[in-house]
Amino acid sequence: AVFKHQPGFTSSRYLFFPGCQMAGSMPQTLTKTYRLLTEQLAGGVGLLISCCGAPADWAGRQEVTAEIWQDIRQKWLQTNKPQIIVACPGCHKILKEALPEADFKFITEILLELDLPKASAMPAEFAFHDPCTTRYEKEIQDSARQLAINTGAGLHELEFNHNRAKCCGYGGLQYHINPDLTGEIIKKRIAQSPLPYLTSCSNCRDFFLKYDKDSYHVLELIFGKERAISGELYSLTDFSERRDNRRELKRRLLQELWQEDASMTVPDYKSIKLIINDEIREKMHDQHILIDDLQEVIYFAEKNNRKMLSPETGYFVTGKRLKIITYWVEYVTEGDSYVIKNCYSHRMQVLTDTI
Repeated sequence: AVFKHQPGFTSSRYLFFPGCQMAGSMPQTLTKTYRLLTEQLAGGVGLLISCCGAPADWAGRQEVTAEIWQDIRQKWLQTNKPQIIVACPGCHKILKEALPEADFKFITEILLELDLPKASAMPAEFAFHDPCTTRYEKEIQDSARQLAINTGAGLHELEFNHNRAKCCGYGGLQYHINPDLTGEIIKKRIAQSPLPYLTSCSNCRDFFLKYDKDSYHVLELIFGKERAISGELYSLTDFSERRDNRRELKRRLLQELWQEDASMTVPDYKSIKLIINDEIREKMHDQHILIDDLQEVIYFAEKNNRKMLSPETGYFVTGKRLKIITYWVEYVTEGDSYVIKNCYSHRMQVLTDTI
């Protein structure tokens, strides 16, 4: 999370709330967008990168939702009730419930009023996908289309658009509960047009790309296609990489924009070096297991000699409960690294002092 006034300011006329998903898969675009806002909007543009509370709200965890909303409210009050510029349609919908008295603008509405760079190497024609959370937000739908047209893009409408917009498969956390159903939903959605898809939601973009549909966020028409520093596309099926992107984004923003010490406390278990093949990485994604989890479990096992050696496979087997989940890892050593052979998790507690 990041909460700061614009560099050089002690107050904020605007507060940019990009959303946590964009920070995970589009950190470069997020940074360029924020820089542009600070350069062209007068009065200071604060930055708040945070969860809006949607996952907790969708999961029925109202006490957690209320806590998140209260934190956002306090930060909004601390910055003297600035206009909130939101870059995520889902956040826009949720925050309007959390702060009904606040003044909200979607990022595409704001950008229409600014002097924008024009990205190159973009397709000329797109099918426009309305995120389901903008179903009754005509201003967001219209401004996103107009922004795309202003960049020279040709737009074509899908059958289900505007107030008939369909979910990409993420809404309501269905992806985490029933990924097979989500897959069917996405396949039906991307089959509506052979054209590349253009959308104003980073989640929709990511889900379509995951199923090999050429897809773009409207901000990419302005700032260029999102790429990692390596030049490669960010992984869209790896929760660990998305978490690392958020960490690196915070470090880079604090260091480059605010000239602050961006060093973060690194837990001892991060010294564990892992070798993980693609098949296991995919399994980790499907079962919501992070690299951090495996590192912490193996670190504990090696430090305390809490592991077993399977005579059948020759693998070490160990487990540890992290909060409410017990994670199990099978691994072998290779030099100073640990090769992951298998991993899995259970919502369980082993009643022993060894785990």
